[in-house]
Parts: sequence; C-alpha cells; structure tokens
Amino acid sequence: MALDQEEAGAIMIRGVAGRAGLLIKGILSGSVAIIASHLPTQAEERLFERTSAWEVALVTPDEAGSNPYCEVRTTTWAAKRVSVHLTLTAVDQLQTSFLLHKDGWNLPPGEGTAVSVMRLSTQMPFPMTFKVTDPDTLYSEPAADGTDAFPALMIAATWQTKQPDSLVLQFEGNEDPWVIPAITLLETYQLGRSLGECQNALIAMGPKLFGGGQSAENSTTSPFNEKAPPAQPPQAVKPSNSDNKILANDWVFSTEDEGEDGRKICYASTKAGDIKVGFMGSPGKDLIGYVDGLFDGNTIATWRVDDAESQSVIGGPSDYSGWTEFSVPVELLDSVAHGRELAITGSSGKQVVVSLKGAAEAIPAFNACFGKAPAASR
Repeated sequence: MALDQEEAGAIMIRGVAGRAGLLIKGILSGSVAIIASHLPTQAEERLFERTSAWEVALVTPDEAGSNPYCEVRTTTWAAKRVSVHLTLTAVDQLQTSFLLHKDGWNLPPGEGTAVSVMRLSTQMPFPMTFKVTDPDTLYSEPAADGTDAFPALMIAATWQTKQPDSLVLQFEGNEDPWVIPAITLLETYQLGRSLGECQNALIAMGPKLFGGGQSAENSTTSPFNEKAPPAQPPQAVKPSNSDNKILANDWVFSTEDEGEDGRKICYASTKAGDIKVGFMGSPGKDLIGYVDGLFDGNTIATWRVDDAESQSVIGGPSDYSGWTEFSVPVELLDSVAHGRELAITGSSGKQVVVSLKGAAEAIPAFNACFGKAPAASR
C-alpha cells in the first residue's frame, strides 16, 4: 500500500490512552521494575512491527517482579540499541523509560552522564541526564515533574511528521554520536498502528496481573451502595490553576489573511476563561489543532470526542502565536462537528474538556474554507 504525501502527513501515532483512566507518567528514576525489565533474561516477545530503523514488541519477562512492557527499539545496529519502554505498573497505568544499550560499554555502575538528543534537521540538542544501571546500559534520570520525557517525544516526532527526520544522540567523552536514520512515511503509519495495538494488548493484561486491587470487595462503588447527592451543575467561570474541566462558549468560525499573497487562514475555536481551544489551517496546508493557556513546552496529548478512539499527538509551542500546536488528523473534524464534548489531556496530567456546542455550524464553515472537508455530515 502506498500513501501520498498529503495522506501520510496527516497520520498520527494512535492508540495511546484508548481506555478511560490510562495514565502515561514521566520517565522513571531508579525503578526496580524498569531496570529489571531491561536486564537480559529469558522473556516472551510478541513482535508487532519491524521497519528499517525501529521495531515494536510486547515483552513479558519470566523474572519474578518484572512487569510486561511495550518496547520501541532501534534496529539500526547489532551491538547497540535505543529503546523506549512503556511498562504496565497497575491496571490502566503505564510508565515510560528511555534506555541506551551498547555491548561491551563497560560503564562505571551508578555514574551519571549527559546525553543530548536532537533531530538532524533542527540541530537543537536537548541535554538529559542518564545513569548506569549495568555496565552496558544507561537509563534516564528524570526531573520530578516529568519534563525529561522530552527525548521520548522526539523519537515519536521522527514518526509522525510529514517529513520524517533522523535522530541524533550526542555523548560526553569519546563516544561517537549515534544517528538513527529517518524512516519512510508509510513506516510512520505502520509504527503508529503497531504501537497502539501493543499498548491495547498490554493494558488488557492489567486485570490479571493486578486484579487484587480492583476486585468488587475492595471497590468503593457498587449497585447496592447509597448514591452520593448529585453535584451542583458546573458553572462557566474563569479557570484557576486547579481547574481542568471547564465549560466553553459556543464554537465560532473566523478567517484572516496571511501575508502579501492574501492566503486565508481558517479558524474554528472556542474559549472559556483564559483557555482557548481550536483548529486552524489554510488551503493546501496541514490541519493544526491548538490549545492556548494550558500547556507549557512540548507535550504528548490525547484528543478525544465523547467515547470515540483517542488521537495521541505531539505538540509544541508555536513560534508565531505562543500557543501549543498539534498536527491532528482531518477526520477529527467530523467527530467534533457531531460530538458533545472534546477532552484534551496532556502527558503531565493537565486536561481541558470543552463543550462542542456550536461546532455543528462552525466546523462545516471551517471545512469549506480549509478545503479538506471530511465525509459528508450525517
């Protein structure tokens, strides 16, 4: 199957947080489960995808106390490896780690070192501290707020852009840079699909592994328990730092001209307090979803309409506006036009949930302007 540039450019990494309550946390520091999962043991592996530079596998260690994990790892070299682990730590709960391995490295146990990760085209390094877990392995030493998850985001960014890029790791000392070659547009789709399938299979293992804490006898809810008094209807107020679910104004459509060529920029947006959510695009360009007033820096966020499948996408600050921009799939517009509410949840746990009142009128107008309307409205 071949994808043209326009189709492949809209493909996102999907499947993350397909179940309610799924939480992807920051990279672990000193986690026994993560370290043990990387030690060489006999383990069962289910390979989901292998491309020219990356592969996705579900790994179930035989070692007691080691949890199963999805591993996204390089296939570029035989004696060294870059990998991201998504480890199942509880029912519907994953934790992320970033590991570097090289046979015969002979590193000093417990020592730390800085590794800079960057995309080849941007040449903007992001330094991060790693620690030695065994003589051949480095793992991430994250900040308490989880901001050091950024290298994992950069790996994902090499997959989901319309022009995939090479990834470069720069080391201290005399270790030469590691360059992971760019993959094709078709491979971005294959890896994103396979990662979603792997995570679904991993999450499905949770009740069997951690079911004790989720049994009916330990549950605080039951069909026979007295129901709590209904909460007061939410009020549309200016959100504070602790507010993560708000009511929004009606969605509106608007346009503005861009530069001397008069190219239109199309907008469909809503605003509640200081938080603005919307879509923007110009004919012939990619669709952008944006959030203003909620996220800081780079993030992974899931966009979800009602109970539909989540779209997990990478976002970063806009050079022009300062808000956080996401390359979202065009198909999301149709869901927004027919939905009741849109929930956007960042990897840090920040969330905004807005009403889609007025979207049924604003989105068709946006589609007509943008020139990439999805299937006809039902």
